[in-house]
Amino acid sequence: MKTILYRLFQSLLLTGSVGVSAQTIVFEKAYPGPGIDVGRSIAEAPDSSLIVISSTTTNTSGLADIVVTKFSASGTELWSLMNGGFNNDIANAGIVLADGSTVAVGFTGSFTSTPSRDVYLIKVDPQGNLVWTRSYGGSGTDEGMDLKQTADGGFIITGFTASYGAGAEDVWLIKTDSLGVKEWDKTFGSAYDDDARGVALAADGGFILTGGTNGPSGGTQEDLWLIKTDSLGVEEWNRSFGTAGQDWGWDVAVAPDGYVAVGTRNYTLGTSAQFTGEAYFMKVDLQGSLLWDQSIVNSMGSQAICLTPARQGGWYFGGIKWTSGLTSDFWLVKADSNGVLLWEKALGTIPYANMAVDLIQTRNGDVAATGFSGFSPGSNENLHLVRLSDNNVNLPEASLLKAVVVSPNPCHEQLNIYFPQPNGRATLELRNTSGSLICSQRWRGEESLRFNLAEQPAGLYFLMLQTESSREVHKIVKY
Repeated sequence: MKTILYRLFQSLLLTGSVGVSAQTIVFEKAYPGPGIDVGRSIAEAPDSSLIVISSTTTNTSGLADIVVTKFSASGTELWSLMNGGFNNDIANAGIVLADGSTVAVGFTGSFTSTPSRDVYLIKVDPQGNLVWTRSYGGSGTDEGMDLKQTADGGFIITGFTASYGAGAEDVWLIKTDSLGVKEWDKTFGSAYDDDARGVALAADGGFILTGGTNGPSGGTQEDLWLIKTDSLGVEEWNRSFGTAGQDWGWDVAVAPDGYVAVGTRNYTLGTSAQFTGEAYFMKVDLQGSLLWDQSIVNSMGSQAICLTPARQGGWYFGGIKWTSGLTSDFWLVKADSNGVLLWEKALGTIPYANMAVDLIQTRNGDVAATGFSGFSPGSNENLHLVRLSDNNVNLPEASLLKAVVVSPNPCHEQLNIYFPQPNGRATLELRNTSGSLICSQRWRGEESLRFNLAEQPAGLYFLMLQTESSREVHKIVKY
């Protein structure tokens, strides 16, 4: 195990960077309204527009409503859909499908058969029209926290349930078909409170979940929890990681040789969030054994909430870092593949509380993120949307030592192959683990090539580049 502990001093907060780097803000916008508006998920549509899923208390049908908004690549609103009823209806995560449709998951207090909350799934077409809604739950409180599209076109949802399982709250994993009809579900947990916040598709067709469990401590404290299942939701292993305080995972992603998670560590219950907790960043191998981790120690509280792979290797993550009792940063960070922080960016509206809730890397390499800004005891949260260009993407680890850069990796349908320094000619071959050729292309100086993996099963593949003088191999994870 390699443990890395970073103390980020005020001088770094002022410059907004760790090491030598530069990030250019393409745009940063707040969308104020009379109510509470929080961006909860962001995705890129096939036409390069941005789809933001948020919650609002402005002009709603009841308490809080779900909002799906399409923005141009420069942050101009194109259309918006609001969905909700008499109670609280909130989406926590969403994805954009290949046809431009949006699917979001969260919870509903309005469209249930009992007075409690249910997991809520909605689909919106590319023009902003509601296609269908689905709810899942029982007599207790049930909430959806994250979802991904599976290889068969359906959806995997994770969250928690107080209706089913062994404890007060258990992790709930739900598999649906492409129309949102439930195919199966599984619960995981102890006699105490357990939940899952993030889910990702593993290379072997299974799923990796992160959240928190109170089981190992007998209910006295929460530990960060990782659960690995097969493709039918059957548990293969679980691991918990904890300190003397409260610990939990917010998001998880797949690496070629393991899994990476972010969350919060060493949080003290009963203490204001401004003054406790540390952002936590970790990697385990394919069997769940810890490879490295780090707590990002700040003079005040911090949390790492969202995570996404960086195109040329490494990771972007975001969250909140408090700088005073009333002021926090909309916080974005980049790290290399070994967990070493490369830069951080403090954004938002000063002197207010701000937080990044979700982020992505767009097709052109920019980083786009959403969350909230402008919160204070006298003002509500505003939807916040940021896009920045990472001008220091050509890192030695990822690009200068390689002739090509592949993204996204893991990928679902289209694999993009970039040539940072076009020179000469090459042959590219994509093969599966048995060595069978899937496809091949000759490269003669184009800026990029594309392989379509939509018809290939999930799993591990190898991209081989052959030039006159060298041979290069990249591991590709298809989900």
